[in-house]
Amino acid sequence: MKKIITIIGICTGCLLILQLIMATVTYAQFKVGVLMAATGVYAPLGGASKAGALLYIDRFNEKGGFKGEKIDVIFEDYEGDPAKAITLGKKLIDEKVIAILCGGNTVGTLAVRPLTEQAKIPQINVSPRSPVTAEDLVVSKFSFQTVHENEVDAQKIGDYLKSVGVKKAAILYDSNQYGTSGAMFQYDYSKKIGIEIVVREKYQKGDRDLTPLLMPARKAGAEAVIVWGTLPTPAIIAKNIKDMGWKVLMIGSVGMGSPKMVELAGDAAEGVLFTSALRYGNPLPGEKILINAHQAKYGKPPSYFTALGWDAALLLVEAIKSTGGSKDPLKIRDALENIKGVEGACGIYNMSPADHAGLSKDSLHIIQIKGGKWVPLD
Repeated sequence: MKKIITIIGICTGCLLILQLIMATVTYAQFKVGVLMAATGVYAPLGGASKAGALLYIDRFNEKGGFKGEKIDVIFEDYEGDPAKAITLGKKLIDEKVIAILCGGNTVGTLAVRPLTEQAKIPQINVSPRSPVTAEDLVVSKFSFQTVHENEVDAQKIGDYLKSVGVKKAAILYDSNQYGTSGAMFQYDYSKKIGIEIVVREKYQKGDRDLTPLLMPARKAGAEAVIVWGTLPTPAIIAKNIKDMGWKVLMIGSVGMGSPKMVELAGDAAEGVLFTSALRYGNPLPGEKILINAHQAKYGKPPSYFTALGWDAALLLVEAIKSTGGSKDPLKIRDALENIKGVEGACGIYNMSPADHAGLSKDSLHIIQIKGGKWVPLD
């Protein structure tokens, strides 16, 4: 018993020492970690988000930063691997960053979240938290995101299908947490608004032929195929549908919003629909600023994932400005949670303790691919 009490005393002492160390950490610079899956299978997402974040920060620094103090970026590529995200997240925290902009895939951002919570620094994600369990639904105090919640995305898709008279639909979803979460919300909302889900099947990211999943959907009379996943698989699904000669509406979540959809699917992408915060051919003011900046630097328009990174940096800067230029992560966290009416490329953000995404369904749009271009339908 004496030994147990001694061990407990030592552990308690260690925790107190750790808390004292954390309390005495000083942040002398506007040092920001950018932790993205910039290479590997999630490169179209994380790589684009990295470009968007750095583009915003570079422009901000060129204008003088915070009264002459510029943001110092430390970039790390976790390649979509959550274990690597943890290692690099710890490295950034040791570098005394005041915040981490993170993402490319959901599992990566979720892996880093306990680290930023323990270190008490804000983490702004470009990937959704994708809740699956009741525990996942709890809003993390230090974690924010620039992407719409999956539940909101599912509602936008459901409302559109209802508006065009779809009564039966199939859901094909990636087996990862993003796809599983989205399919769950899509099924529940479809049931609520009177759309029957006749097939709900998951696939693996490495699958090369989804025809075996599509055949039962056609047989069951599906009028639409809803896809929850990121490229390249949605492009394969579009090709499979075309090869089957099946005239069916295909619509996907924001995860499909990349120029690579046309590149990978070719003419099979024609008519495909997806949700996006960007309006492309008819941009809103916040989006137009990004488009002009991206066009000037890269000679091409940005992707949706570029916008997510841009907005992550924008929200961080706006939060710091509202503190009067503080480098204190706790003050920055509080400022992020109180952001109201800040317009980014993806919409107008209104954060609260219960909502760390801050984007409404109204800031999502239905986009259709026509002639290789993105055309907003609303």
